[in-house]
Amino acid sequence: MRLSPEDIADVKELLETDLPPGFLTSSIAAALREARVLVGRDPSTGTLEADAGRRATWSGALIYLVFCEQIGSCFRWSGAQPCRFGGLRRALVQFGEFSEGDSGALRDLRNRLAHDFTLRPISAADSGYRLRLDGSEHEPVVARFGDEIQIRLPAFDNRIESTFVPNIHRALDEGRLECIHQGAMKEVVTRFHMVVIPPRPGLPS
Repeated sequence: MRLSPEDIADVKELLETDLPPGFLTSSIAAALREARVLVGRDPSTGTLEADAGRRATWSGALIYLVFCEQIGSCFRWSGAQPCRFGGLRRALVQFGEFSEGDSGALRDLRNRLAHDFTLRPISAADSGYRLRLDGSEHEPVVARFGDEIQIRLPAFDNRIESTFVPNIHRALDEGRLECIHQGAMKEVVTRFHMVVIPPRPGLPS
């Protein structure tokens, strides 16, 4: 569904990460902010913090993947490379510019981390290959060595920040971001809005 001017304003609000404590925001923006904090980036801008060090964390990768799935469950890039897979993999292909094979490896990483925080296969539906995480910032994000797949976590969050996020905004600016949620933008706004309440003075935070 093509976005109206009102819808575009709503999407921009859903993606807004540069906000002070105590505000109306979205769980989409909250996931992106949280992932950034976990890997040592500024939560508002995604810029690496000079004094934070580089963190290759499982949790950071998981929350980045949650953010990608949120986007893929709601939007697609009209005119981008078609993808026959579901929301997470489609978003990784269209916005992150991953290959379909790499999107499958990242989907399996999300499943393994989200279900029992392990790198071992979790079900018969899993492809069963060995998965290894690496602390390198260098591409490719996903590398294959026989029956083992290596995912470079810093390279992954670099790709999300340098490619995925800018592509969402590019599609929005070009009028090529389409809402694919069953309940349209009204349901997207309802589902993903949240309020962050700051601690009251004098009370434990």
